[in-house]
Amino acid sequence: MSPALPHSDALALIPRAITALVYEGKSLQSTRKFVQSFFLSRQIDLRSMIKFRDPKRALIETMAKFSH
Repeated sequence: MSPALPHSDALALIPRAITALVYEGKSLQSTRKFVQSFFLSRQIDLRSMIKFRDPKRALIETMAKFSH
């Protein structure tokens, strides 16, 4: 079992999970529109909402997923 996440870290995962659900059910283009209209159009600091346990690994996995 992994240790429990602090409440603020758990809340930070919600936008990521919602975005993943949109991507899974729709297309990449729809997901981009969703992110723009619901997250990026707001005047808030998203940096505090985005957490990576291992940023380097997350970048490597993302690059591998989208490379051709």
